[in-house]
Amino acid sequence: MMHKFRLFSLSLLFISSSFSMLLSQSGSSSGGEAGERIVPDKVKQKELLRVGDETFTVEDIAQAWGRTPGKNVPSFYDLPRDSALAFINLYADFRLKVHEAKDRGLNKRAEFVEEMERNRDQVALGIGPFNSVSGEGYLFQRKLVDPGMQEIWKRRNEEVKVALIFSQMDPTNPADTLRAFNRTADMLRRIANGADFLRMAVDSTDDPSLKKNQGVFGWVTGGMMPREMENAAFETASGKVFPDVIRLPAGYVLVKVLDRSQRVKVQIAHIVLDVTKRVDGTDTDAEAKAAAEEALSRIRKGETFEDVARDVSMDRTSAQHGGHLLSWYTRSLGFESRPGKLPPIFEDAVFNLEDGKVSDVLRDEIGYRIVKRVESQLPTFEEEEKAIRDIYRRYFLEGDRNAYIDNVLNKQGFRIDQPTFEAVLLSVDTTRSAAEDTWANGITPALRGRTFFYLGNSSWTVGDWIDTIGSSPRYRALPLSRISLEASIKAMLEYKALKAEATTLEKEYPDFARLIGEFYDGALIFELEQQEVYSKVSYDEEEGKKYFNQHQKEYLTSTKLGLSEIFVYTEDDAKAFYKRATSGEDFATLAKNNTERQGFRQKEGKWPIADARNSDLVRMTLEKVQTPKVGMIVEPFANQGGVSVIRIDEVELPRQKTYEEARGEVMGDYNDWREKELRRGLVASFRKKYSVKVDSKALDAALSAK
Repeated sequence: MMHKFRLFSLSLLFISSSFSMLLSQSGSSSGGEAGERIVPDKVKQKELLRVGDETFTVEDIAQAWGRTPGKNVPSFYDLPRDSALAFINLYADFRLKVHEAKDRGLNKRAEFVEEMERNRDQVALGIGPFNSVSGEGYLFQRKLVDPGMQEIWKRRNEEVKVALIFSQMDPTNPADTLRAFNRTADMLRRIANGADFLRMAVDSTDDPSLKKNQGVFGWVTGGMMPREMENAAFETASGKVFPDVIRLPAGYVLVKVLDRSQRVKVQIAHIVLDVTKRVDGTDTDAEAKAAAEEALSRIRKGETFEDVARDVSMDRTSAQHGGHLLSWYTRSLGFESRPGKLPPIFEDAVFNLEDGKVSDVLRDEIGYRIVKRVESQLPTFEEEEKAIRDIYRRYFLEGDRNAYIDNVLNKQGFRIDQPTFEAVLLSVDTTRSAAEDTWANGITPALRGRTFFYLGNSSWTVGDWIDTIGSSPRYRALPLSRISLEASIKAMLEYKALKAEATTLEKEYPDFARLIGEFYDGALIFELEQQEVYSKVSYDEEEGKKYFNQHQKEYLTSTKLGLSEIFVYTEDDAKAFYKRATSGEDFATLAKNNTERQGFRQKEGKWPIADARNSDLVRMTLEKVQTPKVGMIVEPFANQGGVSVIRIDEVELPRQKTYEEARGEVMGDYNDWREKELRRGLVASFRKKYSVKVDSKALDAALSAK
């Protein structure tokens, strides 16, 4: 029993690690979105099912249906009545098993209680190696990831054009850090007194690309910059300089907001006339300009932009699509479907146009260009949710997680006894690590007995800390510096503190309570079926033979084919050989002289007889030919980067298997059948023990709601 219980528990841990699953289980909607049925609250709150002393409303059942994987009908309210009733009864059977498991006290077993607590911790906190907290749990999702993503999305409604001045520093050198700060602060004072930000950027920034662009960094939106810079950009009015110096890991930054606008994404088309260099050193500027002006004249006179682009644009990739670049574009993020940004002249022209309008002739670094803004729309959260989630988790989650843990520790009364901490630092070699066996030899017995740190009413001695460092692989190579020692103390307490913080999750988030409840109920049912089903199923040879005799027609061998193949790399060659073979030429000779599959010319293209499970070529042939016959030549089909022409040489049709041939399949089928029979009998007995009532009127009201 314990083995299967552990397997079930491991499956829970695997499931809980996926937050795509967690977040998708918020239940089915009962209406309100486009195309969904609107169900009145009075209908949703009707009691639909009663199982023992439990009651379930229409909405409860609809949400349970919404969480069912693999369903073809998204909403319970759109099910045919028979299907809805079948689901209700299936759900009732599930609840009956939970009732019985609780009546037997399976939920009170110490092993079960401990296992469920571990599973809850895994879902709530995300437990990593050595009892560390990974930051992948529900607590972090709701407290950090969700609000962090919403903040990024809120800012993604806007785009901000920024200019920067960067002062580089050596962060390991305090003197150089001070120099860079003083330099940046002095520039900020001069700007506040009237100095020109962009001119100063050219003269003083330490970033070559900013110097080249007169300090202009470009358009940005939420999630594109370090948080300190992003906060400054989005909190500053257009035309203003952020009034403080911003520190980054590599230096200090000043930020000026040049412009800001609502973020819009556009579809773009263009016509390109390149300017090229001639051998004599002259270029084709005049010719390209004249061709561009002629193209624009044709458009102004009524020809479509797309037709002119196909005719004259020198960007032949886009020209074949009427000049369309086939991707949405925003000034801050560039193209959606590929990396890259437009040249500034091109970009400015696009965003100064209205939808459907065409620009004048533009000159940029490649030549002359005419631009059309095809259409535009506002971005949606659904389109960008995955990208925003990835950005937050990659760039912001770790910092937010550490700050959150510090806050939780402090809220719960964390403190370090500073005199003891200083004494420990003096007793170890701070240039070494705990990887050395003798690292703690300098800590005296008296110091080991002193209280080192606290969390609420609990305390730990220096000896407790040393024992943990020595016994956990997590701290094996811990540097003995001040920062690392303090981090190790916090790491030892984070699980305890976060576990206490997560005790209110069920009250705060009904979705979490439901998820944990489903895990709990599923584990109870597994325990019950372990007693009443799995432990009672074992394969009996005589019973298996009886089962085989009753279902003998279901056990057939697979169709086997012997094939000859002409394999070539072009469709035209394959069609030619197919035509020659069907016109009477000898297939073996054609294969011997022409097949391009390595090693098969000498075999005249012949493959040994096989079934679809053991031969992809047989499988693909049977997909093309439902009734194979000897001598049949199959039309060419794509295969492994080439094309195959097939002749069927042998056909071995399915036959009934003997018991010995089918024994492995029979064992699995018989055990599945026995399990189903035992479950059916089990549920039937529970329906006699506990009452089950479905309110037909409530069901009819739910399925007929408009």
